Formats: sequence, C-alpha cells, structure tokens
Amino acid sequence: MTKSHLKGEMPVKDGGKDLGHILDYFPTRNYKLKRWLMLIAGVLGILTANGLIINLFVNLTTAIQTHGPAMILGIFPFPIVFYTIILVVGIILVIFVKVHWCDCITLFETGLIKDVGNRVQVWHYENTDRFDNYVTHIEFGGSIIGGQAKIFLEDGSKRRLVIRDNYNRMPDLIQTLRARVLPGLFQRARQQLVNGQVLHFHNDVSASAHGVEINHQVYSYEALQAVIKNRTLKLKPIEKPSELLIKSSITRTRNLDLFLDLLENPPYPKNQSSPR
Repeated sequence: MTKSHLKGEMPVKDGGKDLGHILDYFPTRNYKLKRWLMLIAGVLGILTANGLIINLFVNLTTAIQTHGPAMILGIFPFPIVFYTIILVVGIILVIFVKVHWCDCITLFETGLIKDVGNRVQVWHYENTDRFDNYVTHIEFGGSIIGGQAKIFLEDGSKRRLVIRDNYNRMPDLIQTLRARVLPGLFQRARQQLVNGQVLHFHNDVSASAHGVEINHQVYSYEALQAVIKNRTLKLKPIEKPSELLIKSSITRTRNLDLFLDLLENPPYPKNQSSPR
C-alpha cells in the first residue's frame, strides 16, 4: 500500500509527527458500508421526520379551522412524539458517523495511533513492557470457519492499549506490530534481567537471570520445555516430560512470546555460567 493511498484515505494526526513515516493503516472492518448505510439512514430519518412534522402541522391547522381547537388533543400528542423520536435517532446516527468517520489504527516507524471517535491514543513501541496477541479459531464440523484476535500493549506505568478484532487485515496488523515491538521488547527485558530485575509472567511464574521460578521452585532455563495446545500453556521438565509443573490458559500469561524466547535463549550475564 503506497503512502499516497494512505494519505488519500485518512488524515495524518498531529500526534504522529514524531513517529516517523506511515507504514500502513487499518480501518475498521466494512467501514465504508457501515458509514454510508448509517449516514443514509440518518439523513433519511431526519428528512422523513421533518416532512411528517410539517404535514402534521398542516393537517392540524386545517382541522382546527374546521372543527376548533379541541382537535389538538385528538391529533397532535401521539404523532409528534413518534416523529420526534425518528428525528432524534436520525440526528444521533449522523453525529455518530461524523465522530467515527476516521476510526482506524495507523502504524508508523516508531509507534502507532489508535483513532476511535474523538479519542486519539498515541503509542511508542519503545515504551512497551508487555505485548500479547491472542487468536481464537472458530471451528465447525472440524473445519476452521473464522477466527477472532486481540492485541494487548502495556507500558511500565500500566497504561494499556487494547486492539480488538474489528479492523481490516488483522493478521497483517498483528505481524507488523510483532516485527516492530518484539525485538526491542526482548532486548530491554534481557537487559533488565542482567541488571537483577525479576520479570513476572504469571501469578506462579517469574524469571530472573538465575532461572525460572515456578511455584517457589527455581529451574534453569535449559531444564524447561513449554508446550502450547488448545490455548493452554504447560511447563514440563525436559528430563521428565511426564511431570507437569504448571498448566495455565495463555490468556493468563503475560508476555508469552518473551517467555518462550527466554526459554530458547537464556539471558545469562557475561562471564556467568548457567545455573544448574
């Protein structure tokens, strides 16, 4: 997708001026159909309500001239309430479309912008302390007929940005974000471990430069193997694969990609042998 195409589809927010060039953008799914259907429905609702209200007042005026003011109570109350509801709904639809016209995720070289309504969230990749993405496949008759995805980003101050599965080309969005976020996240995490910090991946699982602590028992990185099946993470000793150390849903595990990378590439400080 070219930059000219991107600029033609969405305005570049001022908040992205320090994020580098635009890499790609992802509008909400079926955004053109939704925005135009809602806009047309809103405009038609407003025009219809106005026409009905004008017609009501014309008929009411004629009825008053013919039968007297008492006709107001017989003709006016119910229709005007109904027509007003149509008018209000139409106005709400038009305002909603205007506010959400440019909803999208825009990826830049060093960060992203999530634009939802009047709220604009700016995220710098280098501030990411947690990155998790979950993909759930929907099966029917043994075949995958669809899927749902969700992305979690979190920084050191626990500020979160959540991207739900309502954007176009979610697989591309996930892969581009992984390529931009994970290398820096891995590097920073390794440095934190070397500096003596402890990383928490689960209520019962944490990691330090000396190994992985599971239920208050420390194991070397090389001694563990991770098995993921049916959205469940299992940690087992390599020497005793029948023994289960912990079992947990992947959605309850923080920074799963980072944890798996540490198991494959232990972060031992220089001049320090691996723990036994």
